[in-house]
Amino acid sequence: MKILFKTILILSIFLAVSCKRGRNEELDKSEQTKETLIKPIVNVYIENSGSMFGYISGNTEFKTDIRELLTLLKFNYGDKNVNLSFINSKIYPITTISKIDYITNLTPSIFKVGDIFHSNINEVFKQVLNKTSKNTISILISDCIYSVNGNADDLSVQKTGTKDVFLTKSKGEFNISTSFIKLNSRFNGTYYDMNNGKHKLNDEMRPYYMVLMGSDVALNDITSKFDFSSDKMKGYQNKVVLSSNNYSKQIYYTLVNTKNDIGRYRISREASTKDADKGMENIELNNRSDGNFTFSIAVDLSLVPAEADYSLNKNNYKITEGNYKIKSIQKFNTKLLLPTSLSLLVKNNKKPTHLITFEATTKNFTNLKCKLENKIPDWINLTSTENDTNLDSSNNKTFGLKYLIEGISEANQIINPKSIDFFEMNLTINNN
Repeated sequence: MKILFKTILILSIFLAVSCKRGRNEELDKSEQTKETLIKPIVNVYIENSGSMFGYISGNTEFKTDIRELLTLLKFNYGDKNVNLSFINSKIYPITTISKIDYITNLTPSIFKVGDIFHSNINEVFKQVLNKTSKNTISILISDCIYSVNGNADDLSVQKTGTKDVFLTKSKGEFNISTSFIKLNSRFNGTYYDMNNGKHKLNDEMRPYYMVLMGSDVALNDITSKFDFSSDKMKGYQNKVVLSSNNYSKQIYYTLVNTKNDIGRYRISREASTKDADKGMENIELNNRSDGNFTFSIAVDLSLVPAEADYSLNKNNYKITEGNYKIKSIQKFNTKLLLPTSLSLLVKNNKKPTHLITFEATTKNFTNLKCKLENKIPDWINLTSTENDTNLDSSNNKTFGLKYLIEGISEANQIINPKSIDFFEMNLTINNN
């Protein structure tokens, strides 16, 4: 009888614990679901200093693209979760029934809100970042021009100010990622150069920017819902994402056999995992092979916040160990793979985005380390100018843009020194 009682007691405790564990797991899943379903608040700020008036005179691309932005923000996040404000020395919320109609009817007289004669871009960023929380996406629409009062040497001072603003924000609960989207629009009005000289422009194309700021999760959320490209935005030109993250731990990559590789090898199981081959041994070259030993890596770069052209450019990669060079980088195509490699990817439900082929430069086959560097893209330098007094040569450029981007980038590298690279691949290669 005692044995039966003990057995019943043990079974009762086991069932109680199991039920409790089940309820806790359900609660955990429920909490996780709630987190993923929380819609972030989107705050849109339009800088309305004197230098911005030319963008709103007439039915310009500036108005068209802001209307498109607000329309899709309303659809994806709900009108109540989207706020619109003017910003200069202070933030001035726009309270209106229809934000989209407000932009359509925007005129210079309506644009005159607050201190339109004084605007410091670093102070503007500071105000926006102070309002940016973990569940907030901030979008600043501005020409992003530094004010230097005639002293171009002051650009380095302004850059330090930018760095300070972003470093200060990094001391909060999360790190800020920043996406700069360059757009062009007709400009009808007065352009103020570095010396505050006035230039009358009539239907001239001028660059401006939509700057997205928020956590990595928040920015990934909005970019998954809104295609910031020429397909959606009339004035779209280019973009760059500035982040303090290194994605090495999240990036999937594996050796694959392709139809074009020269030579053969055996997979090193010690250096590999169940879903990725990351080591090779017993390398052989056929005597009839014409060329050096080559091998290919399939990699998923979908997490890397860079333009498509950036990831396809060999100059943005750096081999830090091993006698190899990159022979080619191309978008992933299953038709290039041999069946065994394709089955590995299918079996593990992996979807690479790129195929990188390496070529050995000697017959001393050693380990490989290769990085995708986090460089400031070339278009930033091409868009930036340090002297905008002659608009014939600088009308499509932004005064001091290079310094602004460098200030944010250098802040990110101080926050996380590893963010100098997007990620690093490591292969163990043993030819013994």
